[in-house]
Amino acid sequence: MKIIRKKKHEEALLVQLIEEKEKNANLAGYGHLPKAPKEKVVNVPNSSDYKEPNNNTCIGYWEDISGCELKDNLTYYCPSCQKTMSKKDSTLDGAHVYKSSNNKEWYFVPLCNKCNNSENTDVMEVDTVLVPVPSECYEKKSEK
Repeated sequence: MKIIRKKKHEEALLVQLIEEKEKNANLAGYGHLPKAPKEKVVNVPNSSDYKEPNNNTCIGYWEDISGCELKDNLTYYCPSCQKTMSKKDSTLDGAHVYKSSNNKEWYFVPLCNKCNNSENTDVMEVDTVLVPVPSECYEKKSEK
């Protein structure tokens, strides 16, 4: 029963993101991340040990699902600390996070590389779209 409920929740989130894609694409063109209700999140420990989405990077997957294609030549504000970040200077990462209330469900979110750090175990408050991590990304890279 729990698995079915989680699946429906993820599907509802994905439907909502698809409906927002056009708006998110427009925002990204002006250097803005899409706004969402604030969520308290924590970095997934040792997330670099886990697989990335098939044929994509974590930030690339976030862009595809959210519809917010981040431009290389624009700066964005980290939704956690508000520092500037960009793809061009590699200060913008696709972070694996979980909501502070539930460490079983992971999400991708763009964060600056200071916030997306395995040593950062602080609870962060973000105000942008959390994209559910696909199931293959819960496997470690060394697993088959």
